[in-house]
Parts: sequence; structure tokens; C-alpha cells
Amino acid sequence: RSLRQLQLHLLLPREVLLTTLFATLLSVVIFAKPPSVDVTQQLRGVQRVWVLCSGLISFALSFFLSKAYNLWRSVYLSSRSVQNRLNDIGLLCASAAARGQDDGTGFTPEADAMLRYVARMCRLYSVFLYASLTRRLAPLLSPKGLQSLRRSDEITKEEYQVLINNSRQDLTILLWISLTLRAALKDGRLDCTYDRTIQTKVLELRTSSAEIRDELSGRIPLAYTHLMQLLCDLLVLFTPLALSASVGGVACVFSLLILATVAADGITRLDDCGN
Repeated sequence: RSLRQLQLHLLLPREVLLTTLFATLLSVVIFAKPPSVDVTQQLRGVQRVWVLCSGLISFALSFFLSKAYNLWRSVYLSSRSVQNRLNDIGLLCASAAARGQDDGTGFTPEADAMLRYVARMCRLYSVFLYASLTRRLAPLLSPKGLQSLRRSDEITKEEYQVLINNSRQDLTILLWISLTLRAALKDGRLDCTYDRTIQTKVLELRTSSAEIRDELSGRIPLAYTHLMQLLCDLLVLFTPLALSASVGGVACVFSLLILATVAADGITRLDDCGN
């Protein structure tokens, strides 16, 4: 949301201001013509072409925006699924961990250490997953980012040596989680009756994570965004000519102001999906 707001903040004032100035100057030129010069018929011809093109462009823009919303919705649901699977793993581990007291109020030292390790790995998995999918967190996957995590004791020296030589840190973390849980189920730190359920949740976590990557790989090509930008610019450019003959100069300027604002917002949303 913050990225789109920044794009709108940079785009709207410039585009809307230039478009409004262009419409104002064009209206002044058209309506300040001598009485002997009549361009009404020519403008009405431009208006008929503009009406046909505006319907086509509006349909195409609405279609692409609906696709962009569907992509956002799908990625959102998959992200929530990843969060839910991580919560499921934490709940199952806490429920199945070996207790050190008869009343079940405390964990054994081995089970407690395992739970803390799994919790740290789950946090790292979430960070590395979204770092591999987004630009904002991508620096964490660089050598300097991993060194920063090492200095803050989020990862150990041995883990750093493995992750620095791996291109898919999130899958490595997931493998560590799966191996740790498997070993804990085998040696009694986790109740073995939870074996199938825990492993199922781990596989579901991997599936939900892959769905996000698959959805983002199938985004709208950037060329389509550029094409829609060109069509919208042409529509806005010819709007003063098309509306001058029917609504007048002042109404033409305000109409173009609204149209430029809506088009800029729509192209910004579409650009988020294309990028």
C-alpha cells in the first residue's frame, strides 16, 4: 500500500497538472477563434471516434484491473495460508512436546530446547520466504544481510556458512524444520502419535509457499502495462478536442481532470501487478 501511495504522490500532481493545463490552453484556443472560423463539425467527428475508443480502452483497463485484483487476492490468501501453517506447526509442537512434570505444566529440557529452535526456524523461514519474493526484504539474502543476522544472533555461525552458499535459503530452513521435527518424533521429544499430522502441516506449508511464487511468476507482462499507458495517454490527449464541441471549455477542463486522475490511479495499480 505504501509503495502505491508513493507512486500516486509522484504521478498524480504532475500528470493531472500537465493535463489540466493542456486542456485549458486548448479550450482557450478553440473558443477564442474568430466567428468566421467554424470547427464544430471537425470536433464532432473527433468526438465520435473518441467515444468509440473510450469504450474499448475502459473495457481493457477494467479487464486488466480485475486480473490485478485477482492476483492480489490469490497472493493474500496464500500468504495467510503460510501464516496459518506456521501457527499449526507451533501449536502441534507445543501440544506434543514431552512434559517434565506429572501435571504437564512444564517441558523437559530437551523438548524445551527443541521448541525454541523450531520457533526460531519458523521466524527465519517467514523472513527468508518473503525476502525471496519482495524487493523490500531482498537485501537480507545478500552476504551483508546474512552477516547482519549473524551479528544479531538470529543465525549461528554454522547456519551462516550453509546459508551463504545456498540460493534458496527458505527451502533450507524448511528442511531443517522438517528434520528437527522428524528427529524429535523419533527420540521422544515429541509424541509420535502426532507424526503424520506434523509432517502433513510441513508439506502444506511448502505447498502454500510455492503457490505464492507461482502466482507472482504469472503476473501481467510489463508490455501490457505500457500499452495501457499509451492508450490512456491518447484518450486523455484527445479528450479536450472531443468534449469541447459538446460540453464547453470549463466543463471540458473539469472532465479531463477527473479522467486523468482515474486513469493515473488505474495505471498505477496495473503497474504494481506488472512489476
